[in-house]
Amino acid sequence: MSAARVGICAALAVAVLALYAPVRALPFLLYDDPQYVTQNPVVQAGLTLDGVAWAFTTGHASNWHPLTWLSHMLDVELFGASPVGPHVENALLHALCAVLVFLWLANSTGSTWRSAAVAALFAFHPQRVESVAWVSERKDLLCAAFTLLALVAWTPWARRGSRAGYGLALACMALGLLAKPMIVSLPLLLLVLDFWPLRRGVRIAEKLPFVALALASSVATLYAQTGAITSEAIPFADRIANAAVALCSQLGRALWPAGLAVLYPHPKIWPLATALAAGLLLAAPAALALALRRRAPWVTAGLAWFAIALGPTLGLVQVGFQSTADRYTYLPQIGVWLALVWSVPRARALRNAALAAGAVALVAFALLARAQLAYFRDDLALWQRALAVTEQNWFAHTEAGIELAARGRNAEAVTELAEATRLAPEWERAQANYGFALLRVGRAQEAADALARALELDPASGGEGERHLYLGVALEQAGRPREALAQYERHRALAPDDPRADAALARLRATAPP
Repeated sequence: MSAARVGICAALAVAVLALYAPVRALPFLLYDDPQYVTQNPVVQAGLTLDGVAWAFTTGHASNWHPLTWLSHMLDVELFGASPVGPHVENALLHALCAVLVFLWLANSTGSTWRSAAVAALFAFHPQRVESVAWVSERKDLLCAAFTLLALVAWTPWARRGSRAGYGLALACMALGLLAKPMIVSLPLLLLVLDFWPLRRGVRIAEKLPFVALALASSVATLYAQTGAITSEAIPFADRIANAAVALCSQLGRALWPAGLAVLYPHPKIWPLATALAAGLLLAAPAALALALRRRAPWVTAGLAWFAIALGPTLGLVQVGFQSTADRYTYLPQIGVWLALVWSVPRARALRNAALAAGAVALVAFALLARAQLAYFRDDLALWQRALAVTEQNWFAHTEAGIELAARGRNAEAVTELAEATRLAPEWERAQANYGFALLRVGRAQEAADALARALELDPASGGEGERHLYLGVALEQAGRPREALAQYERHRALAPDDPRADAALARLRATAPP
């Protein structure tokens, strides 16, 4: 490797680590981090033989990603309960990914400085923050690192027929799939690279082992995500609409990264005008890619990369509540920068103007990334930010309300949770926490109604009787002692070791009228 490339690798790594230095002060979040790390007893036991077996057999968190589980277990071994080590590790992985983007593009295109520009734009973009600042998204970084290693290894195979390169690329794809199934589209991405920059013609047979890995991972993932798949609640036409809206919005956020949020809610049914507008807006870059396939193949390759890599997350099989997510763009967005950077003209005046614009973009991205990092300082800041930049975000209203209640800001919690129940009346988590908050502000009858509604929506959600206990308290305070007795008895049946039920029953039986 030339001295210039070594220097660029070092500069990229140092710049990324400097940008993400604040992650050392970030905490674990209450959003997903408990089930991944802080309240996961298997992970908290560290690296054990039982833990390794569990990692390869569990569908916990609606995913099959054993390498991710092993990574979190190793963190516990190395850092204990501290969030500092895991956050620094995420930053190191992101720096590694930036270097790998550069090496892959430099080796496959032969252009050092354009490759460096793509790597820098990728690494500094504020949409990377979600993957780096959130410990639960370690899977993004591990998956991306192994995918990029696979691409680095693929170039010697494509250029010189290196069998070692082919074997390493296949092994790295397998490891990436063990971290997160996001790269099931890698065989298609390799076909894009055949078109450009490798310019070697379409070769199908060599991709078949990669296809086999993708199919096996897809089966395991669908099995693990059975309980989280919500496609049946969304008409297929609206899933197509969501795919168009997600592609359009993420292309827009790449170029103008304003209003980023940890969750963009899925409306289930998109307005027809929105879906049509998204389709029309996507038609322009699609037509451009088709028109330039010979004169500027990098535009075609870059836009195809973006669409194909983002494909598994577009909601055709809907999992969860989101329409799309910033973390989904980690690898796909490389295609956008590839298309733009390689389109910079060689004429000196135009090239200098493009360099100046690129420098301004990098500074702006860095400032926006630092601002975005600040929202990850705690869960309340994260959800309040989401509420500030999204509309009808019932999930964010719920989580913000829960956080406000935990801080004793009960009146504000009631307001947030009331809005959550208005927007999503079938969401039992919002109903239950609305009941808890109402109880704290002395609105016992309304609390009883909300808690009863939560149990009606999901009778198994009682948390070992916890909701029955609080429903009993609300009913007692509302002057309905007989109904309260029934709820306390239900709580005692579900949680016989909890003394609160016995105390409540004894008190109520002693004071209630016959």
